[in-house]
Amino acid sequence: MNKKLSLIIALAMSITISSPSLAASTNAVTTPQTTITDTVNLSTNFTLEEALNSIEKYNTSIQLMDQKLILLNKQYDYDHQNAIDADKMLYSVNKNENLYISLKQAIEIKPQQSAQAVKDAKHEKEDALKALKFNMKRQYMNVINYQDQITNINNSISNIDKQIEKVNNLIKQGMATSSDLQQLNVQRSQLVAALNGPKALIEQSVLTVKQILNTDLNANLTLAPAKIDFVKFDDSNIEARINKSIEDDYDLANINRNIEWAKMNVDLNTKYGHNNTTGLVNAQLNLQNAINTLDDTTLKLKIRAWSSYYNMKNKEDSITAEQINLQNARENYNNASAKFEVGQVDQLEVYSKKLALEKEELTVQNLVNDYMVTVEEFKDLLGE
Repeated sequence: MNKKLSLIIALAMSITISSPSLAASTNAVTTPQTTITDTVNLSTNFTLEEALNSIEKYNTSIQLMDQKLILLNKQYDYDHQNAIDADKMLYSVNKNENLYISLKQAIEIKPQQSAQAVKDAKHEKEDALKALKFNMKRQYMNVINYQDQITNINNSISNIDKQIEKVNNLIKQGMATSSDLQQLNVQRSQLVAALNGPKALIEQSVLTVKQILNTDLNANLTLAPAKIDFVKFDDSNIEARINKSIEDDYDLANINRNIEWAKMNVDLNTKYGHNNTTGLVNAQLNLQNAINTLDDTTLKLKIRAWSSYYNMKNKEDSITAEQINLQNARENYNNASAKFEVGQVDQLEVYSKKLALEKEELTVQNLVNDYMVTVEEFKDLLGE
């Protein structure tokens, strides 16, 4: 048996029901000498759109997937050539059932698996890129919102300071006592402590943005303002849409292809492996495992889809509830403004209500940002 025949048989014997591995052909396919880009010097000032468009070029995970695609394309070329060589050798080993079956696998199954591996890698990259973009949008909007929260808290502290100054003046005039300052000082302390939350969250989100873009972790980023409008998801005919998304699911289609390859393997062993019952039994077991995987995956996809749907609906309900608080804050501000016009309250009271309204607006906007990204993720799951 010559060296080429041995290698072809070894490759054919590596056939499994899952996607083909590169391990069986390391002697033939060498790793391309491509390097991962070091941290890049992106502009430290960019918009959300610029950040999203930079991911594919700079993200290290995507770069690794590009290298994987190079390898898999080489693997496909190699397996295609092996199939041609195996076809030429087929009839010289027709008295050896095991060798004959191995060559038939190399001709009929292995090239299909290699071609599918290339498609799978492209699909994997597309999914990874979309996930990174969803995460980027979520983190970017978090930074914008947390910065606005910090501004609101600082303005509230300034407003409290003015109220404290007012009370101190009243104390000097004998119209108030130091106990009147107690509540204001407590409020001020609470506001100062409240700054720590959004500051820490900004650091986390900025770090994630830098990691996604593979930029210097010590760089100072300035993100341009951005706003996402609330658009309620139309969930009409949702059950039918979910069922269709499962029918069209990429992984499910892959499993069905694996079943077809498993059937081909059973047919080859049935037709040519008359004296090798072990090969046929193993092929049948692989077929049954593939069929079981189909049922398990279908159930998991249904659970995932409905869980994602209700998670999105819960976020939608949270917005609806918070909008009630927003409306109350708006009414409080309008009432304070009206009282100010007739001299019933001072400007500080009006400003306090305005800051409370702005705080509620930021709370709602934060929920909207997260909800709208969740909607995009769910639409992607539906294939819409």
